[in-house]
Amino acid sequence: AAPTGGFGYVGPGAGGLTGTGVLCMQLLGASKEQEVKLGLVWLEQATCKWDEAWTASPLYFWYYITQAKFHAGGETWNAWNKQFAPELVRNQIVLKGAGADGKDIGYWELPKSNGVQVKDHSTGLVYNTTLCCLMLEVYYRYLPTYKPPEEMEAEEAAEMSDDISIEVK
Repeated sequence: AAPTGGFGYVGPGAGGLTGTGVLCMQLLGASKEQEVKLGLVWLEQATCKWDEAWTASPLYFWYYITQAKFHAGGETWNAWNKQFAPELVRNQIVLKGAGADGKDIGYWELPKSNGVQVKDHSTGLVYNTTLCCLMLEVYYRYLPTYKPPEEMEAEEAAEMSDDISIEVK
């Protein structure tokens, strides 16, 4: 990370990969490192406005920002959650009764910037819809392996305090 908190493709940068860099460090158990703290501060400038895309490849960046802020928790997460979730829900395109079973079908097109559809890593509806769904499901998809190391250690210690004995012959 740069001294300003930005992560780039091949080293410290202008910040394009800051959400990705912060998330990787969090998942590796380094969530208390200075780079993560600075990265989260840098990400405070990120916005999720469908018709005013914050950057090129907004879905890609919003996906990683969502993950990083979710793992950071607290007010960082609360502020982002209040912004991104309603924006995604509001911009889902729903075709009533269009499914073979008569159920609704929903998907997302790419966001816009100044009225022009932006480009992302893919321009396909499957890519767009997958990232939007994964962002909206962030609350439900993490296994215990993604808990902060301190929390996992506390749980393991509590489990080991049970009166269980194993006899080895």
